[in-house]
Amino acid sequence: MKILNTITIEADMNRNDSGTHEWGTFRVTSTRWLSEKALTKICSIHGMGGQSFSFNETKNENNFIYEGTYDCYSD
Repeated sequence: MKILNTITIEADMNRNDSGTHEWGTFRVTSTRWLSEKALTKICSIHGMGGQSFSFNETKNENNFIYEGTYDCYSD
Protein backbone atom coordinates (compact mmCIF):
# COMPACT_ATOMS: atom_id res chain seq x y z
CA MET A 1 0.00 0.00 0.00
CA LYS A 2 1.30 3.43 -0.94
CA ILE A 3 0.38 6.42 1.21
CA LEU A 4 0.66 9.98 -0.06
CA ASN A 5 -0.17 12.90 2.21
CA THR A 6 0.06 16.51 1.13
CA ILE A 7 0.24 19.17 3.84
CA THR A 8 -0.17 22.84 2.93
CA ILE A 9 0.70 25.56 5.43
CA GLU A 10 -0.52 29.14 5.10
CA ALA A 11 0.14 31.78 7.74
CA ASP A 12 -0.16 35.46 8.53
CA MET A 13 2.74 36.16 10.89
CA ASN A 14 3.30 39.41 12.81
CA ARG A 15 6.03 40.71 15.12
CA ASN A 16 6.24 43.88 17.19
CA ASP A 17 9.12 46.32 16.60
CA SER A 18 11.13 45.13 19.60
CA GLY A 19 10.75 41.46 18.62
CA THR A 20 9.26 40.44 21.98
CA HIS A 21 5.80 39.49 20.71
CA GLU A 22 4.90 37.35 17.72
CA TRP A 23 1.33 36.45 16.75
CA GLY A 24 -0.71 35.39 13.81
CA THR A 25 -3.18 33.08 12.18
CA PHE A 26 -2.61 29.88 10.29
CA ARG A 27 -4.37 27.38 8.06
CA VAL A 28 -3.01 23.87 7.66
CA THR A 29 -4.60 21.60 5.07
CA SER A 30 -3.86 17.88 5.02
CA THR A 31 -5.20 14.99 3.00
CA ARG A 32 -4.87 12.83 6.13
CA TRP A 33 -6.00 13.52 9.69
CA LEU A 34 -3.40 15.09 12.02
CA SER A 35 -3.37 14.61 15.78
CA GLU A 36 -3.16 17.69 18.00
CA LYS A 37 0.44 16.77 18.85
CA ALA A 38 1.39 16.46 15.16
CA LEU A 39 -0.30 19.75 14.23
CA THR A 40 1.36 21.57 17.15
CA LYS A 41 4.77 20.22 16.08
CA ILE A 42 4.26 21.18 12.42
CA CYS A 43 3.22 24.72 13.39
CA SER A 44 6.11 25.04 15.85
CA ILE A 45 8.63 24.00 13.19
CA HIS A 46 7.31 26.83 11.00
CA GLY A 47 7.51 29.45 13.78
CA MET A 48 3.88 29.39 14.84
CA GLY A 49 3.92 28.40 18.49
CA GLY A 50 4.10 29.95 21.90
CA GLN A 51 2.12 30.57 25.05
CA SER A 52 -1.22 30.65 23.24
CA PHE A 53 -2.08 28.18 20.48
CA SER A 54 -5.59 27.20 19.44
CA PHE A 55 -7.28 25.80 16.34
CA ASN A 56 -10.51 24.46 14.90
CA GLU A 57 -10.68 21.35 12.75
CA THR A 58 -13.06 20.91 9.81
CA LYS A 59 -13.21 18.46 6.95
CA ASN A 60 -14.33 18.85 3.37
CA GLU A 61 -14.65 16.07 0.79
CA ASN A 62 -10.87 15.78 0.25
CA ASN A 63 -9.02 17.42 3.15
CA PHE A 64 -8.79 18.06 6.86
CA ILE A 65 -8.49 21.79 7.55
CA TYR A 66 -6.99 23.26 10.72
CA GLU A 67 -7.42 27.01 11.25
CA GLY A 68 -6.13 28.79 14.31
CA THR A 69 -4.16 31.48 16.08
CA TYR A 70 -0.98 31.72 18.12
CA ASP A 71 0.78 34.20 20.42
CA CYS A 72 4.37 34.08 21.57
CA TYR A 73 5.98 36.45 24.11
CA SER A 74 9.70 36.54 24.87
CA ASP A 75 11.89 38.61 27.20
